[in-house]
Amino acid sequence: MPCVHACASMAREGRQPEDFCHRWLTMDAYNDTYAFHINHIPGQKLWEKSLHNRPQAPKFKKMPGAPKKKRRKGVDEGPVGDKKQKITKMKRVYKEGSCRHCDGKGHDKRNCAKKKADDEVAAVAAAASEANTGN
Repeated sequence: MPCVHACASMAREGRQPEDFCHRWLTMDAYNDTYAFHINHIPGQKLWEKSLHNRPQAPKFKKMPGAPKKKRRKGVDEGPVGDKKQKITKMKRVYKEGSCRHCDGKGHDKRNCAKKKADDEVAAVAAAASEANTGN
């Protein structure tokens, strides 16, 4: 079936969208397909008897105990078998932090030793300059 945009361009050219559809998608094909009705199957008494053995369902052995409700875990999913198994939780993996003050890895600017040292030096220098201007 052509899309809406294709139908619009066909209408502009004066052509019919039905000309671009496959024959299987027409009403004639639909009516041909469903013209015949399906006869019902006669009762089981009228079926032909087979010389072969009837197929049997496989034998089912009920296992002892209550049925298991948990799914079977894969080999890579953790411990299996123990009734008292620990719940395994995935740890969140964080990106290693970097300091904005010294560009070091593993800490941030709040915990930067270099920044603390720089702040102490600046405080000492400020105190010294106040002492010099005060005299």
